[in-house]
This record gives sequence, structure tokens and C-alpha cells, in this order.
Amino acid sequence: MHEDSEHMGRKMLVQRPFIVYFFVASEWRALELWKLDSSLLFAVEVALTFQRLIDWYQRIWPSAEIQRWTANAASELRSICELLGKDI
Repeated sequence: MHEDSEHMGRKMLVQRPFIVYFFVASEWRALELWKLDSSLLFAVEVALTFQRLIDWYQRIWPSAEIQRWTANAASELRSICELLGKDI
């Protein structure tokens, strides 16, 4: 019984969705693009989409590392949305 639970723990770690790092990088790219040209409103939409995906994955597989990485981006995104009058 103990071996099965230990195996399941390792299997869960292996199956952790590492694509969340891609989502974080994509959100940052979208925010940087908007900073370069604030008329590119689709960049804000892209950042919002990735932020929602990151939040969803954080609920399933919480990670302090991802939380630290995304805290600044989420704060910046909130400020941009307030400036544009968008709901998060």
C-alpha cells in the first residue's frame, strides 16, 4: 500500500503541467508589447487570457514560485485594465 501511494505522489509531480511556464512567459510578452504600443489592445486581451489560465492552474497545482513570478504581472495587468476601463 505504501509503495502505491509513494508511486502516485511521484507520478503526480511528473504530470504537473509545466506548460504554465509558457503561459507566464506569454503573459509577460503581451504586457511588454502593450507597453511598446498602447494602441495594441489585443495584447491586453492576450495577457488577460493567460492570467486566467495561470490562475486556473494555480488552483489545481499551487506553486509558490509561479505565484512570485506572476504577482508583478497580475498587479500590472490590474493597473492597465483600470486605465482602460476593463473588468478583470
